[in-house]
Amino acid sequence: MTLLSTTGISRAVIVENSSNSEAAGAGLTPSSTDLVNQGQPTLLPGYTSTPAPQFGANTVNNGVATNLTTAGAFYRTLASQLPVTLVFNLNLATNPLGYTIARIDSLAGWQGGGTQTYANQKFTVECRLVGDDTWRPLAAVDYSPFTSTTSSDPAYSRSSLLPSGESLATGVEALRFVYDVPSISGGNNGGVVIQEIDILGVPSGPDNSPPNPNPMTFVTAPYPSSATSITMTATTASDPSGVEYLFAETSGNPGGSDSGWQSSATYEDSGLTTGMQYTYTVTARDLSTNQNPTTASTPASATAEETPGPPSTVTITSPASRHIVQRSADNTGEISISGTYTNLPAGIQARAAVMAGTGNSGTTTDWQTIVPAPAGGSFTGTLTGVPAGGWYRIEVRALVGGTPGAATVREKIGVGDIYITCGQSNSANHGTGGHSASDDRVSARSAVSGAAWVAAADPLPIASGSGGSPWTRLGDLLATAEDIPIGFLAVGVGSTQVSQWLPGTTNYDNRLKPSLQSFPRSGFRAVLWHQGESDALANVTAALHASR
Repeated sequence: MTLLSTTGISRAVIVENSSNSEAAGAGLTPSSTDLVNQGQPTLLPGYTSTPAPQFGANTVNNGVATNLTTAGAFYRTLASQLPVTLVFNLNLATNPLGYTIARIDSLAGWQGGGTQTYANQKFTVECRLVGDDTWRPLAAVDYSPFTSTTSSDPAYSRSSLLPSGESLATGVEALRFVYDVPSISGGNNGGVVIQEIDILGVPSGPDNSPPNPNPMTFVTAPYPSSATSITMTATTASDPSGVEYLFAETSGNPGGSDSGWQSSATYEDSGLTTGMQYTYTVTARDLSTNQNPTTASTPASATAEETPGPPSTVTITSPASRHIVQRSADNTGEISISGTYTNLPAGIQARAAVMAGTGNSGTTTDWQTIVPAPAGGSFTGTLTGVPAGGWYRIEVRALVGGTPGAATVREKIGVGDIYITCGQSNSANHGTGGHSASDDRVSARSAVSGAAWVAAADPLPIASGSGGSPWTRLGDLLATAEDIPIGFLAVGVGSTQVSQWLPGTTNYDNRLKPSLQSFPRSGFRAVLWHQGESDALANVTAALHASR
């Protein structure tokens, strides 16, 4: 089914029924007073058919339908003649404002020819509104309940288009049906036998809407803060021959569901999320004995909302300020966020916003739900797809009753490149002329496997010396060239040989290995290594140095 939301147009709900057990075709009972039936003042005489049918012209609106091969009671087209277009023009002289369409029935039926597939249907329905030359789609149907191997017993199918709201369309002056070869089409050249087309409706009023002789009230049961379901009840002023109800979630939060047309005036929607707001519309329609709606009520709305509780506040425990995460190949990063909260929010959201000030790069993200159902008083979630850049301001907020609370902020978080620096001497703060990075986006981690970061300034944390290093100057150059934050984890030790960094040594076990393992997979850009003088002084050969 294809739908179009346009002024005067409503979406259709397709209800399809089929049977091959009733020789008289009782399920095909048509209307003799619908808008397009022969002789009705609402129809301009005749209808157009392109191309002409094989036989049975002017029979799809004569009020007669059967699944027997009764002469003059059906309209047959072969596959070679399809698609065929039928156009019904309504009489605007009778009602200049057009007509409100409440229901459309397409009835097909056949007996004989060694197959029942002539009772299968594939068609589209369009309408044209008063004063408009555009054909607007209402629905598309492809209904093939009968297979090519079924018998020649009598068969019929009914495809009924019903509104999800008040009507299918209002202010209509013409309807167009295009029948095509059904998905299952066998027998003698395939095709379809159309027994009758019924179009139920009433003249449109001055406001282009259907009359409402059956007003309705709509009541919802209480929805306390701990509830996950809501019960709704509709009552109508009259019940002439039966009423059906449709409870449908409209605007608001996802999670609710529609009831479908049902005879019960009460509907319980379960599986809702505590703290979320849900809005429903209920529609009632009266049914005649042949299941055609005669009136449609104006929808009434109500809101099911959690009883407001105390606000939920959020605290961020990580990441710490100046934290940097490694950008990926697509130039984005993922920021893990942990914290605590008070009360019980329905969800926790976060975003990354570029901080004000010159030198800060990146793109502010949309709000993301990082924890859909928090529990236990603490949370951990991941903000994904954050473009490389910084500094960012991480904002975290709780949702209560579908409403976001005030955001908690952690500033100076970056997505860029991280380097582990290792080796001896100059890599470990043993140079002269110490330097503090001039670009504020250059940071250094202050623990081998911790999460704390500081502004990069010689001597860098962890490394052994107390002098200068090349890393602060390199950080300035990289931050300028790449326009991203740069992070260093410096674990070098002066006067060490390569042999003192092999697995099983103190430097390997306490510095290099935990540094590597402190990051997630692909969590840093590279290891920068400075080494050699100590090995040369110890007369280590080039081959041995390389092997180590």
